[in-house]
Amino acid sequence: MKFKLTYPLLTLGLAAIVGVATASPTNALSAPTAGGDPALTAAAQAQFGSQYRNLSVAKIDANTGTIKYANFGATNASEYEIGSVSKTMVGLLMADAISRGEVTENTTVGSKLPIASNLAQSTLTLRELATHRSGLPSLPGTIDMQLQTLQYQFGGANLVPFTLDQFIRQARQVTPKDRGVYKYSNMAVALEGHMLAKGANTNFKTLTQNRLLTPLGLTQTRFLTATSDVTSATKRGVNASGSTMQPFAGEGYAPAATARSTVNDMAKYALKVMKSQVPGIGALTPRVTAAPGQQVGYNWFTDSQGRKWHNGLTGGFASMLMLNPATGKGIVVLSDKAVIVDNGAIALLENPAL
Repeated sequence: MKFKLTYPLLTLGLAAIVGVATASPTNALSAPTAGGDPALTAAAQAQFGSQYRNLSVAKIDANTGTIKYANFGATNASEYEIGSVSKTMVGLLMADAISRGEVTENTTVGSKLPIASNLAQSTLTLRELATHRSGLPSLPGTIDMQLQTLQYQFGGANLVPFTLDQFIRQARQVTPKDRGVYKYSNMAVALEGHMLAKGANTNFKTLTQNRLLTPLGLTQTRFLTATSDVTSATKRGVNASGSTMQPFAGEGYAPAATARSTVNDMAKYALKVMKSQVPGIGALTPRVTAAPGQQVGYNWFTDSQGRKWHNGLTGGFASMLMLNPATGKGIVVLSDKAVIVDNGAIALLENPAL
């Protein structure tokens, strides 16, 4: 099935990364972990049998409230970077903040963040940021970002180690281009997340914890908002060549890039979204066209079949969350290798035998 997806943060040169650490000798999926659902395990193995390493899958049925799991070289509690899937959480936070009267769709960047020196960007609205029509680039072309990108590409470094102050300084240097035209932007969603936090008189990490993670019982989900959050125990993924990549961490781009979770938490999250048991459920409502057959609400994409989704790709991980309201089924796929999992995830979602 041909399916047009909009890829997140790390498509900008992932294939160019060479000579980092030690490459994995084979492209083989790890052995299945005992205890998984037999049918889902077999189907997932057929979909992801090559190119991948350690991987976790959850198939959610909102009709019965049940979840089936399949793990390869992992468990339900194994941690992965979920990349841009975290943007769906930012969308929920935005819809919730609007319902609380803290912001509106037309709240401007300049009214919440100190970037007034950039008059063009200061007038951007939350709606423009959340629907990727701000005219902002995916990542800025500032000198510090260019230098960090080189270290990321050729040394496997953390791409987004920037503090909030550093991120704001980058934002002041970027002028929107083609405003009003769909263009996927990590920078836009990072601004959106920090604007929502300012509207609630807190920081993004605290906002997300208090309004989403704790109320939904997502105890295995966290945002790395400082480089000090990374320890020797923090799981590393690998790029498409099998070379180890450093974890993403940093407050500046946290809303767009630094979340980590487990298949257990992401399945729980998916089920609650499907049952409308989350704050800000209106975020899923399509608002503008992103591409032919594809619309976007507040950071949630809707395809021509009405499926709600977001994927993720970081330096060392790939992810997909997709929900089909028509069937009441959902799928979560998490991989610790940066090779997209989208087509396999769709096949598992639409497999009527699962």
